[in-house]
Amino acid sequence: MPLLKALVLPLVGLIVGPVVALMAAGPPRDGPVLVIAAPWHNVDAIVARAGGQPVGLTAPLAGIAIGSAAGFPDRLRDAGALLVLDASTILALCGA
Repeated sequence: MPLLKALVLPLVGLIVGPVVALMAAGPPRDGPVLVIAAPWHNVDAIVARAGGQPVGLTAPLAGIAIGSAAGFPDRLRDAGALLVLDASTILALCGA
């Protein structure tokens, strides 16, 4: 039982930490956005349909994108993105 208690706190930190970082990102502003997609959608395809371009590599469920026209975050949501967040916080956490 003590071993289980010793493992719970680090595991909770591993789960809660990224969620807190995502929520701290806030609503998108001008500049790069974090696009989160459902497993059955392709992030690059969503970005292309919204008229944007991926920045760097994309993960299976998320990627960073940029679009030059106004309303880009709304177009991403219309194209199938589950969540669109300001990417500056995420990029800072990753050292970019």
